[in-house]
Amino acid sequence: MKSKASDKKENSDREFSERTKEFLTDLSSNTWQSRVGISYTVNKINPSNTIENFWVNTNTSVNVTENWKLNYNARFSISDKDLVRHNITLYREIDCWELFMDWTPTGYAKGLYFRLNLKSDILKDLKVEQKTGLYNTRSSF
Repeated sequence: MKSKASDKKENSDREFSERTKEFLTDLSSNTWQSRVGISYTVNKINPSNTIENFWVNTNTSVNVTENWKLNYNARFSISDKDLVRHNITLYREIDCWELFMDWTPTGYAKGLYFRLNLKSDILKDLKVEQKTGLYNTRSSF
């Protein structure tokens, strides 16, 4: 005699076609990931000038292939109804090398950071690096 739980499982398994099951399995294999967060801050250091920020933060990561990774971040100000910052990051493993590029097209952190380096800890200082904008002021270590 079958229990109600096993009947329910069998029925739910029948509801999805093999193609749909494949698709759902692919989604759970970390091919992509997306997050949304909300943050609210109040600065009352100067009581006559209280500063409130209300932001929506988004992050989407896609493993385009086994070696190519793409990431997009954005911060929206709900108070100002404006895009505060967004950036695109591209990462690629090439045998014993790593390629990393981060581009922020607008906002306070506008700039480009490009790095091609060896993955080895011993030879990590062997690299090609280019920085523009805010990235130019960051330390290199």
